[in-house]
Amino acid sequence: ADPERQRANLDVFGFELSPGQLAAIADRAHRRMGGDPQTHEEF
Repeated sequence: ADPERQRANLDVFGFELSPGQLAAIADRAHRRMGGDPQTHEEF
């Protein structure tokens, strides 16, 4: 349990996504493989 490593792990908001990266993420939703997570039922 290295204190420096713990501090680094807590810094989850220390970055920003560019407009291009956000667009790439949004585009992936239109190319989804598999079921729709909004309607998928676990058995």
